Amino acid sequence: MSAEVRSIKALTFKSAGRPRFTTQTLPTKLGKNCLLVKVHAAALNPVDIKLTHIPLLGLIRKEKGIGKDFAGEVIKVGENVKDWQVNDRICGMVLRLVGPGSVASHLVIDLDQEKAILKVPKSFSYEQAAAFPLCYGTAFRAFEVANLDLLKQEKSSVLVLGGATAVGMFAIQLAKKWFSIPTVIATCSKSSESLVRELGADFIIDYRSTNNLPQEIVDTINTKLDGQKCSLVIDCIGGHEVVDRFRDILLPASKGSAFIALNGDLESQSKYDGGSALSYLTRLPFMASKILFGKYYGLNYSLGMAPTTDDWKTRAEEIFETKDIKILIDSVYDWDDWEKGWDKLNSMKSHGKIVLKME
Repeated sequence: MSAEVRSIKALTFKSAGRPRFTTQTLPTKLGKNCLLVKVHAAALNPVDIKLTHIPLLGLIRKEKGIGKDFAGEVIKVGENVKDWQVNDRICGMVLRLVGPGSVASHLVIDLDQEKAILKVPKSFSYEQAAAFPLCYGTAFRAFEVANLDLLKQEKSSVLVLGGATAVGMFAIQLAKKWFSIPTVIATCSKSSESLVRELGADFIIDYRSTNNLPQEIVDTINTKLDGQKCSLVIDCIGGHEVVDRFRDILLPASKGSAFIALNGDLESQSKYDGGSALSYLTRLPFMASKILFGKYYGLNYSLGMAPTTDDWKTRAEEIFETKDIKILIDSVYDWDDWEKGWDKLNSMKSHGKIVLKME
């Protein structure tokens, strides 16, 4: 291991509650197929806050890292590494529970285990590179679940619940600019309408102006789309009210449609730390039923997760450079001021990613 780097400073938590900085000693030798990365920027995601409020994770008595997205530079490579060199700019996701997350001074990337990495697109700053992997990759995967031929048909449409969320904003742009889907319906607040429309949404539903969002969606389909149901629903918010009306909103699964629920049936909260693990568990049987048996009654239901193919990263530079996909960053904080970014994210009032810049 490099003599200059013997330990890692990282934002971690051990039991439920607010995280703090800890120091972890590096192994004396870098693994043969590993990279040592100096992190320059990392992004915070709602899942980071949610994980720190799950008491059951306290049963794992090891430090658990904060952050998934990162960007930095390779400062050392293992002896078997062929595709990476010192000074390469690197970004991606660290999808690990135990050990340092992306909010760390350095990361050891095991190339045998961690595949969600790529070279930083040439025109990107480190802050931009840290702001896209998880949410862009999640949005990209949602389209892969549905039948792409169906999505590109002349009357095809996509419904994005939570068009102003980080995943929602990527989903809208990918739908219009990369997957060439004719129509996008998005839900958002009135204050976000102009932004969501600018990103490509054709029809906007203000979820705050209605007491019955599912019916408002059905009415929009009937009046704006001549009753042609959606080919894909990407739910970035949560809850079960909309999916309960899937027959009125979504084409049958036999045609290749899909309902992607990033938060499952968990009800939306006023803050990310307001959720209850118990409330999630009570809905788990219903979610499992939809996943396992939904196709038998016309519903292709899937929980949102990180991408399972490499297309999201192999095409990333082309997508961002040629299709003018915008990476929206709400604010950038020095990582010693992480609490300001944490609180801003938890307020649910950010428009874009919260990025931490390392020293």
